[in-house]
Amino acid sequence: MSCVSYFVAMCILSPLGRERQMAMSSIAADPVSVALNLLLDGPFGAVGAGVALLATEATVLCIELWCARDVLSSFVRPRDLARMAASNAVAVAVSAGCAWLSATAFSAGPGAIAIAGLLAYGAVDIAVAVALRDETALMLVGKVRAVLQR
Repeated sequence: MSCVSYFVAMCILSPLGRERQMAMSSIAADPVSVALNLLLDGPFGAVGAGVALLATEATVLCIELWCARDVLSSFVRPRDLARMAASNAVAVAVSAGCAWLSATAFSAGPGAIAIAGLLAYGAVDIAVAVALRDETALMLVGKVRAVLQR
């Protein structure tokens, strides 16, 4: 989220002279960060801090996307966003399940859990995106197919 937020800020808002909106997104996220860190750091430690950071970055991204909606709406179609969100949501759920299964049933170490989750995420994300007829996923599969046929 941080990378996408940075892209929206530097490649859309800043060239259009919307630095005030960039600053507003960061300032608006500060109370979210402070509140969630106070609530989650004590009982959950590093995991709580990670969740607080994720929520803070999501807040910044949402505000920046809202500020850039007039530009984004000219070339981003809602159905493409829905396909992307659906494929990512399914992939996150499956990869979390794989990570949990690796940790509990197989007593895998952190490295193996991370690799299993990443592989599951990538495979499921592409498979669901192809099933939903996402143009980028179809292009990727077509390129892989062409390379394998050589």
